[in-house]
Amino acid sequence: MTQIVLNLGNFGRASVGTWVALQGHMTRTWPSLLLSLALLITLVACGDDDGGGTDTNVLSDADPGDTGGADVGTDADGGGVDTGTGDTGTGDTGGMDAGVDTGDPPDTAMDTSTMPPPDYPADWPRGRGWDWVRNNEPFVSALSVRMGAPPRASVNRYFDDFGANAVHLWQTGIPTAINGWLDTRPDARWLSWVDRNGNSSENRMLLGGAGRPTRGLIGYQIGDEPRDRAHFNDIMAAMARVRAADPAPLRIFNFTYQADEIDAFLRDSCASGDMDIISYDRYSLGNSTFETMALFRDAAQRCGVPYWRYLRGYNPAGEAVQAESDLRWDAFTGLLFGYTGHSWFLYNVRGGAAEGIPTTFFGSTDTWGAATTPRFTQAAAINRELIVYSRAQMQLRSTAVALAAEREIPGTWPPEGLPSWRMGAGGDRFLRSVDTDGGSFFQDVMFGFFEDRYRDTYVMVLNPTHENGSFPTEGNEATRVTLGFDFGASGITRLRRLRPDGTLVNVDASSGSASFNIAAGDVVFFKYDTGNPFAGY
Repeated sequence: MTQIVLNLGNFGRASVGTWVALQGHMTRTWPSLLLSLALLITLVACGDDDGGGTDTNVLSDADPGDTGGADVGTDADGGGVDTGTGDTGTGDTGGMDAGVDTGDPPDTAMDTSTMPPPDYPADWPRGRGWDWVRNNEPFVSALSVRMGAPPRASVNRYFDDFGANAVHLWQTGIPTAINGWLDTRPDARWLSWVDRNGNSSENRMLLGGAGRPTRGLIGYQIGDEPRDRAHFNDIMAAMARVRAADPAPLRIFNFTYQADEIDAFLRDSCASGDMDIISYDRYSLGNSTFETMALFRDAAQRCGVPYWRYLRGYNPAGEAVQAESDLRWDAFTGLLFGYTGHSWFLYNVRGGAAEGIPTTFFGSTDTWGAATTPRFTQAAAINRELIVYSRAQMQLRSTAVALAAEREIPGTWPPEGLPSWRMGAGGDRFLRSVDTDGGSFFQDVMFGFFEDRYRDTYVMVLNPTHENGSFPTEGNEATRVTLGFDFGASGITRLRRLRPDGTLVNVDASSGSASFNIAAGDVVFFKYDTGNPFAGY
């Protein structure tokens, strides 16, 4: 099998630009022009075949009379940001992979076939949650806590500058605060917490009372992080109350991995039939978080419901400030595991500094007009990329996650929840070899495998290195990964890559391999080009 190396790094855009320019200025003979015209007519007639942070677990739902203090827990991996002491390097510090594949020029044309896609396969999960996920824009948001109704400029900044596409409010959000958002953006989508009894903490009424707005409502997160059976039972009773009072919106159950009976809680909540979405939060930057991701992914797949998660958007005093690679790693690992809803904890919070949860996006945590930090701009870019990738990923079924490790450390690497890659993982019939090269001794990559309704395979490749990660992934080194394929008699000769700006490009893999440069914490997302369209596009 011969090898071809495609440099998809930051120099690729200039190369393709030069290629296009040369195409426009090449001197052609009349015979060559006539031949090109004949080929063009043939193509038109036949149609296009392209197709460790401190795990604070804060702001638990309030008991009657509780004004909403922080519920501070301890991370099972020892607490504290797992900052590591590794090389911060001089490599790519994150951000969008700006390279353009050099095998073919950029090709944004969609499959022009008028044939409707097949129905979702019979063995895929169905239900209210999946109906919502597959028929709506992705849920990308950040939680606003006890801030009241925002001024118009702050609403516009959240959507236009921060790049979120849904409002997310704590249990004081209805019936009043949400109206401040809707007054500025009447078509805004929104989700609100209610307490463990299904009540608003503003007026102690079920779902905030009959006067709450309903336009744009996605659903309710009912309670939060039950640690014991009594708390869990209260939330389950509230789920039934909410279903009876307002059956259409989604009902989200947010769990903590720290509950002693977490396996029983997941099993019993699924059996009730009242839960539409499984959600969880854990705010560690260390590798122990993979076990938690796998726990809730596996539970949701057994239950047949979508799964969402919170991302770390706060920085306790005395702990490392998140680098861009940390933010990217946090967001894109969830995407790779198949999570279809993403919300930063948190956007802003009144009294957050006193509770030890100051937002990482603003210089002051409890005023609408606070100046932004560099993390605001970095997260805004990530939010837009999450939306691009999620439009496809939400139409897929997650089949496997895996780590391709050049060196394994028994009991440490791969970590729990992240199995070693083997040929055939996730039903991928073509991937045969993985070779990585970078500035770190442990320069590995993670895979997320998916299938679409045509049973075509999609692959997401992530560089797990990030600045405040734990050994052996701490650092900011970019990696160059070369993937080797055996397409056999499939007829496949190229990959279709979805770029973070929403364009599709062709990657020539006809001679058996393709290479990608991936920044720390970043991803590459592609499918094998069978001629079927790229899901969501």
